[in-house]
Amino acid sequence: MAVERDDDAQGILDPEEFARHVTLRRYLPSKLLEDFVEFYWVVAWDLPASRRFVSENLPHPSVHIVFEPDRSYLQGVVTSRFVHTASGSARVFSVKFLPGMAFPLVGRPLSTFTDMQLDLEEAFGPSGGRFATLVAAAPDVDARIAAVEDFFRDRVGPAGSSRTHRSGIDSCLRARSVVEWIHSNRAVTTVRSVEKQFGVSTRSLQASFRRYVGAGPKWVIRRYRMLEAVESLYSSPPGTQRSDLAALALDLGYTDQSHFTNDFHTMTGRTPGSYSRSSR
Repeated sequence: MAVERDDDAQGILDPEEFARHVTLRRYLPSKLLEDFVEFYWVVAWDLPASRRFVSENLPHPSVHIVFEPDRSYLQGVVTSRFVHTASGSARVFSVKFLPGMAFPLVGRPLSTFTDMQLDLEEAFGPSGGRFATLVAAAPDVDARIAAVEDFFRDRVGPAGSSRTHRSGIDSCLRARSVVEWIHSNRAVTTVRSVEKQFGVSTRSLQASFRRYVGAGPKWVIRRYRMLEAVESLYSSPPGTQRSDLAALALDLGYTDQSHFTNDFHTMTGRTPGSYSRSSR
C-alpha cells in the first residue's frame, strides 16, 4: 500500500482556499523510483454546477506526467504562475519527478518541452498510449502507482546494467544535487555562488541545466527564493510593515525592494504587500 506524505505542499498561493475546494493527497514512490520520483499526487474536487474555483501556484523545476479524465500528457517545467480552473467533479493523478531526474526516463533534453505539454504517445511512442490507457483503467491509487513503476522499470534498469546507462543517471544525479543545494540554502542568490560551490563554469552549468533540469540556474534560484517569499508572507503576522518587506527582499538577495516587488508581482500577479494582506 502506498505511503502518504504528510508535510505541507509548497507553492500553492492560497492553501486555505485551495483546501476548501480541492482534496490533495501525495504518495511516496517505492525504492525502484525513489531516485527519480519525488511523489505521486492526486487531486479531486466536486463542485456545484454553478461554481468555479481558480487555483494558482508557483511550480517547482519539475517535470510531471498528468492523467486527467479525458487526457494524459507529459508536462514540462512550468516557468510562470500555473493557473487552473476547476469545475464539476474530477480526479487527477500525476507523477512529480525530482528535478533533473526525468531525463533518463524521457530520453531527451528537458528544455525541449519547457512550458509544453506532450501527449504520452508523442513523449514515449506507441507504448505511451498503452501506458495512458492502463493507468486510466486502474481501480485505485495503488494500482496506478504500480502501473507507472512497471512502465519505467526497464528505463531505470538495474544499477549495473551498463556503463553508459549509469553514466547518464550519474549526470542527472549531479544536476539534482545542485538543484537541491540551491533549494536548501536560502543564502544562494547568484549563479556565481553555485559555480563556486561545485567548481563548474557558467557554460557547463547552463548546459547541464538545459539538458537535465529544463530551466536555467538563474531561474531556479529565483523560483526557490520566491517560493520562500510566498511562504514567509503567507505566514506573516498582522501589521507587516514596509520595513519588513524591505528586510525580506534583502534576505532573498535583492539589492532593493522595488526589484523584489516587481519579481513578486510578475510571478504571483500580486504585490508582496497585497499578498500578505490577502493571506490573512
